[in-house]
Parts: sequence; C-alpha cells; structure tokens
Amino acid sequence: MKLVVITVCYNDLAGLKKTIESLVPYQKNIINQLVIDGNSKDGTKEYLAEVSKGSTIKYISEPDAGIFDAMNKGMALLKQTIQVHEDYYVWFLNSGDIANYIDLDAIGNDMDILFFCSRQTSLYSKHLNTIRPDFKNDDADFGEWLKYNAPVHQAVLFSSRLNDQVIYNTAFRNQADTKLIYEMAATHSFSFYNQVLCYFELAGNSGNYTNYNKVITQLWEDLYIRNLLTKRSFGFFYLQVFIFHSKFILNRLMGKKLFHYFHLIILQAKYFVQRQLYSRSSKS
Repeated sequence: MKLVVITVCYNDLAGLKKTIESLVPYQKNIINQLVIDGNSKDGTKEYLAEVSKGSTIKYISEPDAGIFDAMNKGMALLKQTIQVHEDYYVWFLNSGDIANYIDLDAIGNDMDILFFCSRQTSLYSKHLNTIRPDFKNDDADFGEWLKYNAPVHQAVLFSSRLNDQVIYNTAFRNQADTKLIYEMAATHSFSFYNQVLCYFELAGNSGNYTNYNKVITQLWEDLYIRNLLTKRSFGFFYLQVFIFHSKFILNRLMGKKLFHYFHLIILQAKYFVQRQLYSRSSKS
C-alpha cells in the first residue's frame, strides 16, 4: 500500500521531528510526506530545508488561517506534486503525532476509507493512556460506534480516489475533521482494522477547555455534526451543554495539569463502559 502523508505544523520543531522520525518504518510505503508549515519562527524552516534534501519530504512555509486551512493546503500541494497513477492513501499526521508501524501491505486497498485505532497519551504521564476504539471486531459494529463517537483524523486513511472530496470546512474551527469523516463515512465504503496506527496527545485543538468562547464554539460544532448522523432529542442537547460547561468549570478549578489527568481518566471509564455494553450486546 502506498501513502502520501500530510503534516501540518507551526512553531513545533520538537513535535515535527518526532513525527518525521516515527514515519521511518513506513518509508517503503511513502510516496511523499508533505509538510505544511505556518511560517514558523523556531527553526522549523531550516530543519525542513535540511531534511528534505534527497528525501520524500516536500514542504511549504507560509502563514495560514489555522490547522484546517493548512490541511487543505496540504491537499492542494498533493494535487500539484503527486504524479502517480496507482492508488494510494492520504494520511494526515500532524506535528507531535506519532506513527505506530502496521504492515499496511497486508491490508487491501479496495475500500474508500480505512479506520484504525488510535492511542491517546498524556502530556504528563506515560502510564495514563487509552485506545479508542479497541473493542470492535467488524465493520457493522464500527459503523454503530461511529454514530456516537468521533474517530481522530490521525487514524483515518482516505483513498486517492477521494482526493477531490477531501476538503475541510474551515468555518468549523475545532471539528472540521470530525465533520468531514462523518460525511465521508456516510457516503463511501470503509473498513475498520483493530490495530493502533498512531499515538496522539489529548491536548490538541479539540481538547482545550480553557477559553470559554472556544468551548461554546466547540459545543455548537459538536451538536451540529453529531446531528448529521443521528437526530438527537432535547435531552441529548442539554446533556452536551452540561458536559461542555462542566469541563470548562473543572478546568478552571483544577488547573490544566490536574484537569488533564481527570479528563483522561473519565475517557478511560467511558470506553470501559462501552466495551462492557458492546460485549453484552454481542452475546445476546
């Protein structure tokens, strides 16, 4: 299986180095790694100029309007530079995300979208982490899981057949990736593989509850996107309002580090309950 990896970064040289190094085992699969830098001032441009010599790495460095604008720029650069006629998959793995090696050559390429597991890790502890999802065994079950949960873009591969449709709606500043994944999964074929494709820290664009305006924006985006798949009751609406406001208040009371621990533990409990429910339903 061939890959084109798109990596977005901005003033995160250390994270970018980790991401690029983690992709070394995939060099036989990678056609190009396209790095979209937002005109960083921390030595990223100099680093990219050096590592791109004689390698599969191509990059641009210019201001952008945020992470999803940069990811769209990655798709535009892909269309300009990738001149191959065989099928490949597009993988968005941004700076700080870590690739976990899977033998992708053992996986078929007849599906439009490939979903994998991802491992959420803690900024502060190597021992606090959780896999999502880690309890699905077939595509039908995963389709049901998808209605109530959001896979991360780092664990999704889009077929090159969808290149013209992989466009992030930048009006959604926090969850444009979730919106795109939901819409694409609703209209295209997909398969789920119960293997960990990547590691990512639970402190990214959608995991920040320190700014109230951002929390409200994320809440409304979440409600809108989830309603695309399943019409929800007013009870669900009030529950989501309560959850998002609780996260904001607890973040203020606990502080960022303690809230980070608390949030990850709650997620672990959530996935544990889900595993039990799915296990019971599969036996009945």
